[in-house]
Amino acid sequence: MTKTPGQLAYEADVQAKPTYERWVAKACMGQPGQSGQVVVGAQPDTSLGAREGTPAMTRFAKDTEVPVEKSRAEIERMIVRYGASATAFMTSTDHAIVCFEANERRVMFRLPLPKRSERRFTHQRANQHGAFDRPRSTEAAASAWEQACRQRWRALALVIKAKLEAVETGITTFEDEFLAHIVMPDGQTVGDAIKPRLKAIYETGTMQPLLPAPR
Repeated sequence: MTKTPGQLAYEADVQAKPTYERWVAKACMGQPGQSGQVVVGAQPDTSLGAREGTPAMTRFAKDTEVPVEKSRAEIERMIVRYGASATAFMTSTDHAIVCFEANERRVMFRLPLPKRSERRFTHQRANQHGAFDRPRSTEAAASAWEQACRQRWRALALVIKAKLEAVETGITTFEDEFLAHIVMPDGQTVGDAIKPRLKAIYETGTMQPLLPAPR
């Protein structure tokens, strides 16, 4: 049987997925009520403004002084307050994952964290529009990296709070707001499964099943 472009794209995406993501997804699919912290792998920061020669963009909470630990604790208190029955935070030096159960669904957020070795931390710009070509001291580089980590966690807290509040006030539903992050029985999120198929649909102009057939 000839496979559709969508099926081929989906299979290629699954094969290319890092082992740690499959492992983390399985961890999130554990027994309800479990929570904990484990070490996982990560991916590099490819966000806008992180590349050499790219003008810096104004970001939410870019100058925040709130420690990462406080933001994590705030996220956990927040999701429990909005009805989560279980939580799990998994971190490494350059990646973090937040999982929780609510509304009979398991939700997983992946948060890429910057690497200490990135040039935007080890060097600084001569001016706003210049390249990162002036070396920083070890202390200054560490401070810049820590600031970027604090900013990421504040942004994640904002995203999750906005979604939960939108659901709470009836603007949208839990499934609609968290759809891409809902973990399915095979350990993938809905977003993981749909994105390669959605790409194939737009490239071919042909509708494809967005989710794989049950096994």
